[in-house]
Amino acid sequence: MSTRATIRIIEKDKDGEVVLGKVYREVWLYHHCDGYPKHVGKILREYLKSKFSIDSANEVATDIIRIRDDEKFDGFELTTRQHGDVDYTYVITIERERFRNTTTLKCYKTDWTKLKFTADFKKDTEDFVSTFESPENLIDLDKEIDE
Repeated sequence: MSTRATIRIIEKDKDGEVVLGKVYREVWLYHHCDGYPKHVGKILREYLKSKFSIDSANEVATDIIRIRDDEKFDGFELTTRQHGDVDYTYVITIERERFRNTTTLKCYKTDWTKLKFTADFKKDTEDFVSTFESPENLIDLDKEIDE
């Protein structure tokens, strides 16, 4: 079985509110295999370190989709929400400041057997976030990647 992962890219203003505007304020990506921190986590960390400035969630998603690190790598694809069978969820948060944006990367271990999907997309996302994006599921990416 593949180690699947999703990447949630969120753009927030300085007050923590999701930015409304002409660009997407929340974008989801899916990666089918090798989603563990030593692979996908490392790719995302290196990408973010290479960027001097990030303007939007849309920019990050576009850049990440273009990444190919070897022939076996199947890449990232856009998705509409959290997939139901993932092992890891990465969250990239872009906090918009007046002169420079701040970007953070977090990784959460996801027990997909606890997910329940309904026809209500917004409620499913809120349930997912409240269940898995919590301190007890947070993974220390630097420790995982550098071991």
